[in-house]
Amino acid sequence: DLPENCQFKNDLFVPMGKLQENDWGSQNFFAFFLLKPGVSVEEVNQQIAATEANKRLFTGDQGTQKLYVLPIQKLYYDMHSPYYFQTGSRSTMTLLVSIGFLIILIACINLINFSTALAPVRMRSINTQKVLGSTNGELRRALVAESVSIVLIGWLLSLGIVAALIRLNVLSFMGFTPSLLVYWKYVLYTGVIALLTGIVAGLYPSWYMTSFPPALVLKGNYALSGKGKRLRTVLIGFQYIVSFALIVTAAFIFLQNRFMRNHELGIDKDQILVASLPQMPYHSSPYRKFDTQLKSFAEIDDIAYAKWELGGAEGYTQYTFRYKGNNYGHQYIDVTTNFCRVMGMHILSGSDFLPSDSIYTSQLNFIATQDLQKESGIPAGETLDFFPWGMSATLKGYVNNVQFTSLKTGSVPYIFCPNGIYSNNVLPFAYIRVKAGSNMDSALKHIRQTMSECFTGYPTEVKFYDQIYGQLYQKETNQQKIITWFSLLAILISLVGVFGLIIFEAAHRRKEIGVRKVYGASTGQILWMFGRSYLTLSIVCSLLASPIAWYAVSEWLKQFNEKIPISPWVFLITCVIISLITLITITGQNYRTASSNPVNSLKSE
Repeated sequence: DLPENCQFKNDLFVPMGKLQENDWGSQNFFAFFLLKPGVSVEEVNQQIAATEANKRLFTGDQGTQKLYVLPIQKLYYDMHSPYYFQTGSRSTMTLLVSIGFLIILIACINLINFSTALAPVRMRSINTQKVLGSTNGELRRALVAESVSIVLIGWLLSLGIVAALIRLNVLSFMGFTPSLLVYWKYVLYTGVIALLTGIVAGLYPSWYMTSFPPALVLKGNYALSGKGKRLRTVLIGFQYIVSFALIVTAAFIFLQNRFMRNHELGIDKDQILVASLPQMPYHSSPYRKFDTQLKSFAEIDDIAYAKWELGGAEGYTQYTFRYKGNNYGHQYIDVTTNFCRVMGMHILSGSDFLPSDSIYTSQLNFIATQDLQKESGIPAGETLDFFPWGMSATLKGYVNNVQFTSLKTGSVPYIFCPNGIYSNNVLPFAYIRVKAGSNMDSALKHIRQTMSECFTGYPTEVKFYDQIYGQLYQKETNQQKIITWFSLLAILISLVGVFGLIIFEAAHRRKEIGVRKVYGASTGQILWMFGRSYLTLSIVCSLLASPIAWYAVSEWLKQFNEKIPISPWVFLITCVIISLITLITITGQNYRTASSNPVNSLKSE
């Protein structure tokens, strides 16, 4: 009964046998060492290096691949394993946690600004208490306690929201089953963060509202502090910088994801359906029945088979062959002879496979992608030394380059072989080409019906090729969603902070607005008086945030072999959007004050 967060799955465990015991060209197994007490990982790696085992490895990139051990705790972040183990990105985790703390910091700033905005309303009450004998310390503790209470209430509400999201299964993309009870320690940590946030957010407003002499406040002739205004402007500016950086980052993640999903794969994928079949030879009776019966339907053009669900993983079997003393690494794919034709690949030189090329002999038959030809210059028709198996191979031809992995990995040549020694003719993935113009729903129905008839009791799993390829970028898609929501939350909170600061300024400048209107200022001029400072602030903050956002995006894009350029128009559009939203917020809030009768403002003063 393995726990959910265990790297091992509830699989069938069988002896590995002796087939590859001395095959130094295979890297198909993980070795687990139970070290004796006092033995370090460094010592074990030194012992492995002393055996010179690394010199016996048959790899395509000598010097970069080696045998080594690492602590099992580091497996998740420090090891790349596209097949069995679950691995993650430390940089992604750091990014998301950092964004979370920035959101909390923005909210903390907003609470400070709102508390300060309420100062004109509350100062008389506070200073009346001072006159009646309350000390500054008592008043400040009460104000900080009020701030803490507000944040803790927000924390409890947030737990309710999270519980609802868990109940609705919205958080399933996280890769585990979230639970407030199971992970109560982390819930408690967030409560501590909420407590600290409330304390920090309450310190400045409590000091500010108790810093004026009671006599001045009760007379109503205290003034707005220039130093305090600069502090609040800096805080708002910080919010703008964070919001700008998050929006730009989310925009580039979206553009990169769109680029990857629309990237040319080198195959005609629109008419391809992929069926997962039982592990048995493809020329067995059930497979022959499946093939014959499926081709009898008008929608089906042809069917090919391969060992892998191509496009759904970051890597496949890798081998190396030798030609004129040089070794060339590649991804090796077992296929049927019609595979290239069914997938819509184009023969660029040499010839396609013949049906007879699938017969196992002492010589293999290869078709390679064009990037191998560019790398090696080997002409079609040459004989290669496939030394991992002690066999030779005929390179029959070249096809156009294909993309069966994500754009995170570099371009590695593919070699397709219809008569390999280790496949045992077990090619469990059927690539079904549907005729152009056919009804895909009808084709799907016929494929599932035929599978259930030919492979009784086996699940009928059929996918569009786009679905398979989309799996490679699921993590990036989820990451984009999270950062996009964070960005929207950040800009919303920042605008709420601007809203609070506007209330604060409007309350202190009512007399000024009245005087300006008496002297002929229009409503538009009053609105521009308020708006220009915030517009300037948003533009300056956008300029300050641009290098930060550029650095974050460039670091994130480094993980991809092919990526979009960092275009300046994204920065410009983000600046325009933030500025427009700011102006709309300011105009909406100040229109009532700017259009009111100046007599009322001056009378109230």
